[in-house]
Amino acid sequence: MAPQCNFSQIIWFIPGQASVFATACSNPRPPLEKAIVITSQGEPTMSKIIRTEPNAILSKAVEYHGFVYVQGCTAKDTSADIKGQTKSVLDQIDAILETHGTDKTRLLQAQIWVKDIRDRDAMNEIWSAWLPKGDAPARACVEANMADPRLLVEIMVTACK
Repeated sequence: MAPQCNFSQIIWFIPGQASVFATACSNPRPPLEKAIVITSQGEPTMSKIIRTEPNAILSKAVEYHGFVYVQGCTAKDTSADIKGQTKSVLDQIDAILETHGTDKTRLLQAQIWVKDIRDRDAMNEIWSAWLPKGDAPARACVEANMADPRLLVEIMVTACK
């Protein structure tokens, strides 16, 4: 059972941003859909969602409440081996995170799909060298059929600012 809180209202003060107010707390962290942002004029408003390079299917990244959700990235050069494709994907992730004012030291979660699970050790060699020491995110790595059979790896991450 989730711990109960005794507050009828919770207010967060975020430096440089509006205050956040929520009512009827049933646990210490109320769901975001019950949060209201109060502007400096005292008017409620919806929280801003930033979508990077959206198209009809997806956005390269979506930023909301200081979290950055990065699309599944794949290698641009599909002729490269698993190490080359992994490096290409990680370079793309670095660029996307930089666009949103964060970096790989702020990773929270990673989901990795490899075409052949036997390539996991080679992929992990590049992944581990890329990660800052002691800053590994929560992660899953599974074998999957890829949309393009030339793709060997796809990586999707979530980071905070």
